[in-house]
Amino acid sequence: KRGPLGGTFVNSLTLEDIAQNVTSAATLLVTIGGLKMAEIAEARIEMEGLCCDLAVKHATEETIDLLAEVLQEQKSVSLTDEEFCASDVRFHRLIVEATGNTMLRFVMYALIEALVPVTNMVIVYVRDRSSIIAHHNDMLLALERRDAAAMRKHLRSLVDYLLASYSQAKKERKRRTSGRTS
Repeated sequence: KRGPLGGTFVNSLTLEDIAQNVTSAATLLVTIGGLKMAEIAEARIEMEGLCCDLAVKHATEETIDLLAEVLQEQKSVSLTDEEFCASDVRFHRLIVEATGNTMLRFVMYALIEALVPVTNMVIVYVRDRSSIIAHHNDMLLALERRDAAAMRKHLRSLVDYLLASYSQAKKERKRRTSGRTS
């Protein structure tokens, strides 16, 4: 609309619409080296740990059943790497959704939707799916028992595994790169 009262107006905006911009920015920051993997891991442990605490308080049986379905899907050997990554994102997103906290859902969107896939892309050749599945299973069992401390512990173990895989992937990449230049 033109004129003094004109301009662009947003009639409707979802949390996902807004969070998509955050996701794009986070992906860009990782790509240009503006975010270090250790920083991402530290933030993930703290922020997703809070989500674990709240999920233990607020998760419904339906959410627990959905997590179990995603976990079962991850065990399929026919999943491509992209499908496995998508199921990994779904698993963690369900935990965030279980908090019932819109602000956390918004903040965690970038961490889950952008940084989990980026991490998965880096470590895809060195990670072992069964290890990730085992960590997810432990987290789910802790949620079923409503044990927040155990759920946090298993999240930390998962992130530690991912950091070790990232380090291994970096070493492998450096080895391959130095082999080409020799």
